[in-house]
Amino acid sequence: MEEAQSEFASKLEASLSNEDGPGVTAEDLEAHRDSVNAAADKMGGKLGEAIRAVSALEDDSGEDLAKLDEFVEKFVEAIDWSTLEEADDYDERRALLEEYKEFNEQMIAEQKNRPAEVKKALDQINYEGDERRDFETGVRRKLAKIFTPFATIRQCDIEICDSSVRVLNMLEESKGTWEWDTENDQILFENDDDIELFNAEMALFDEFAMKQAEAQSALVEAIR
Repeated sequence: MEEAQSEFASKLEASLSNEDGPGVTAEDLEAHRDSVNAAADKMGGKLGEAIRAVSALEDDSGEDLAKLDEFVEKFVEAIDWSTLEEADDYDERRALLEEYKEFNEQMIAEQKNRPAEVKKALDQINYEGDERRDFETGVRRKLAKIFTPFATIRQCDIEICDSSVRVLNMLEESKGTWEWDTENDQILFENDDDIELFNAEMALFDEFAMKQAEAQSALVEAIR
């Protein structure tokens, strides 16, 4: 089972760094679950049944991953300031950012509730005694290690969504006093206050991106 965890962590690391291949996909998650379940079957007994029960809790992860990929693609489009002047779709972009923010909040809440789901799953298979206590303690420790970097990554996206909305609000209020410079791929402002606000928000983007990168590395290590 440790081998399956390590292989999945390597996939995740490649995905986060964009170094190799398509990264983690729904198929990768399914293959990971299959590896864990195969190890559980080989182990047998109540412990094997418990491993399968906990593994089943990840069945919705593939769907979440597909949604996340879709949101990220739309998020990149929403903060593409080069198309904003012509599209004039401020409300649509704000709505997308709010939806993505809520999705991140939902993922944090689901991960935070995972220990309670583990307890419920083990109760349902009547797993008892010292073996259950040791197994559940191990799972809880693993989940605790994963939660902090996972929540940090998602919280950074929440903060970036809020920052992006502030930029959109400013750009809408300042329509006619800024334009996109296609030659140099940058936004040009007439007002110094707008320049200052925009630069401050871009600095926040960089800050959250750096924090996210650190959390991504921690998440890979937590999963190994």
